[in-house]
Amino acid sequence: MSQIRQISTSIDCPTCENDELTHRVELSPWDLQLLKLEYIQKGFLFPKLAEKEVDQSLIQHLKVSLSHTLNILYPLAGRLSQIENEDGTTCFFINCNNA
Repeated sequence: MSQIRQISTSIDCPTCENDELTHRVELSPWDLQLLKLEYIQKGFLFPKLAEKEVDQSLIQHLKVSLSHTLNILYPLAGRLSQIENEDGTTCFFINCNNA
């Protein structure tokens, strides 16, 4: 089995700054059950190309497309957050802040 080597990373955000999209999404009891499962992270894998074949415009196009998609699916542009309550309980939510 071959090893995977990380070459680069990128964080893409929505293209529009809309205060209406900045809010919290409370998690349902079903969502809270899924927190106990192992985290699934997705990424893009591209075949290794010769230097002259690398088309940066394709990669840039994918990044722009993802940014436009995040305008519609804004919770995907948020982070899982938690707050400790005064009664000793913890509240989990998605903080839709383009982070």
